[in-house]
Amino acid sequence: MKRTLALFLPVALLLVAPHRLPAPISEQSPTPKPQPIKAPVKKEAGLTAAETSVVAAKIKEAMNKGSAAWATHDSALMRSLLADNFVSVRPNGNVVNKEAFLDEFKSDTSIYEFVGFDSLDVHVDSRTMAVVTSTWRFRGKTISGKHFDNVYRVTDTLTKRNGVWQCTADQGVRVSPR
Repeated sequence: MKRTLALFLPVALLLVAPHRLPAPISEQSPTPKPQPIKAPVKKEAGLTAAETSVVAAKIKEAMNKGSAAWATHDSALMRSLLADNFVSVRPNGNVVNKEAFLDEFKSDTSIYEFVGFDSLDVHVDSRTMAVVTSTWRFRGKTISGKHFDNVYRVTDTLTKRNGVWQCTADQGVRVSPR
């Protein structure tokens, strides 16, 4: 009796329950095709190649001024190249603001024979923002006369404010001493 009831109950439920069996596979609607995700368009997107070249040239000019500031210990020039909200991740891992960076810069007593770029790539994002990846070389001697030739891999973010390109963020890592 229990066995008959166990078989009868599911069949009875199928007969009285309002439901619809799934359609055969041939009658089912096709699976919708995935649609590509469209990224939002930047308001300043669409710089021409010529505009990008002009921005990149201005950025390279600012980076060369920074190189000259290092070589001559020109803290006034360095200050003008850094935004007020500048932040730097130093090669030792410390994170410093503009004033701490300038204090470190002013305390440098090295005598430089060469400060410049082995490579410099400007990635223009817009008319007002760019990222620079570069390899800097610092060659010279310490105040005690010890020679050095150090290479650093650096990423800088520059922002144009009031018509002037300034560095807002900097991160460097020492690649190799030579």
